[in-house]
Amino acid sequence: MISIFENNFNFENTALESFRFQAENNAVYRNYLKLLNIKPNQISNGSQIPFLPISFFKTKK
Repeated sequence: MISIFENNFNFENTALESFRFQAENNAVYRNYLKLLNIKPNQISNGSQIPFLPISFFKTKK
């Protein structure tokens, strides 16, 4: 694991890695992406990552 305080930390790569992990392992987020017709493998930079409204997590189990 790379610390954000290390000189070689790359936020962009870490954000994309986290996005892909969530897209694969988080059912609520995966379904949200599906409804938006977004394929995780087509996201190539952090500005393309769709943010999920926090209220979705409050209403789903």
